[in-house]
Amino acid sequence: MQGTNNKWGIIDTDGNLIVEPVYHQVFNFSGGYAVVSLMDDKWNLTYQIIDINGKPVKVFAKPANSSETITVLSGFSEGLAVAMKGYKKGLIDYKGNSVVGFQYRELYPMSCGMAYFEKYDDKTRKVTRGFINNSGKEVIVIEEPKF
Repeated sequence: MQGTNNKWGIIDTDGNLIVEPVYHQVFNFSGGYAVVSLMDDKWNLTYQIIDINGKPVKVFAKPANSSETITVLSGFSEGLAVAMKGYKKGLIDYKGNSVVGFQYRELYPMSCGMAYFEKYDDKTRKVTRGFINNSGKEVIVIEEPKF
């Protein structure tokens, strides 16, 4: 639910307030967990994974002296969420652990056991497209037309 402060909170299925409206963004709960973001007064976003009581399980804070931080781009689907580190995407689990490394220029959420990917090879300048499983194995590679 959206509060009068234009922030998002969380209610249960009966309409009871679980978490006050403090979040910039809230993705749907899945498996008892949700991805949320908080925005500070300098417009910096911090992503968190929270449990059904609104307690943070993992906070993705920007490390000191680093330009890289993890941005979470989707909610959980089949236990995994799309996240980005630098400019590469990968998949994380409910605890925020990287399950599929940050190596894709494009990556969609899991659906029916697979996720669409696009990977760019800097050396060959070739783009590989296809579908990976939940461990990152390329199960379908889409071949370019040969004509």
